[in-house]
Amino acid sequence: MRSLYPLVCATFLTSAAACAPLPAPPSVATIASPAPPAPSAPPSAREPTSSSTPAPASASPTAAAPEPTDAELIEKYTPIWRALLARKNGVTVADVDRGVSVATPTIRHDADANAWLVVSYTFSLDWVSMPARDQLFVRISSRGPLAAFFAGKTGRWLSEAEVEGLPESRLGLTNALTSLPFAKQLKFASRADAIKELPGTTGATVDDAMARILLARPEDASNDLYLEAKGGFVRGSKTDCLWARLDLVTGKIERSQSYCGPVSAARPSAPASSPARH
Repeated sequence: MRSLYPLVCATFLTSAAACAPLPAPPSVATIASPAPPAPSAPPSAREPTSSSTPAPASASPTAAAPEPTDAELIEKYTPIWRALLARKNGVTVADVDRGVSVATPTIRHDADANAWLVVSYTFSLDWVSMPARDQLFVRISSRGPLAAFFAGKTGRWLSEAEVEGLPESRLGLTNALTSLPFAKQLKFASRADAIKELPGTTGATVDDAMARILLARPEDASNDLYLEAKGGFVRGSKTDCLWARLDLVTGKIERSQSYCGPVSAARPSAPASSPARH
């Protein structure tokens, strides 16, 4: 079509200027269709805006663990009591199990949130059987008067090492463990044989029902068992009283005699206004 342009122009037009060459056709690039718009990003890839879904709220604080029940505390601390009682007396836990019959342990709480394991039990050695009672301080309140004496151990349930490290006291404030003669052998074959030994040559009659088995005194390092009794005997027109204390392990005995009064007269009681005698 472009090659016929000069002929057509010369045939129908007389002006040379009118037959100027046609401009070059546009290139393919010039007539190319405009690029389609870029597809929009999916919702997940868009930049967050102020209207975006808010982040989830932070989790609530962890709830405090529930306090253990008394039954759980008894299960935890009774074996600790057995171990500490064995160590105190220089024996094994098996020795404690053979010599001790435990009643139901209890947990004692006070108004300040202190707590103790209290164990009432019976100690047995051969024919001797006697009651005993121990306790372990297992929780020291952070708000009570005892807190100042046990810094760093308050407000929680104590471990075995912490319980063992507490001082002992028979005042009921901390630990109280009984010294017992687990490994001792008795010198007397029966209670009756021991009772016969009490009067000696005094001729006194000892009331078996009044005799009692005792542990060693705190100042007595022997840790033996003792049989203590009172008795009386007539000497002429007066009545004498006998007090006797027999070491059931060694056979050593202490006796003392005192005047009780005339044979037919009852011992007078002290006047109400008189000071008590010790």
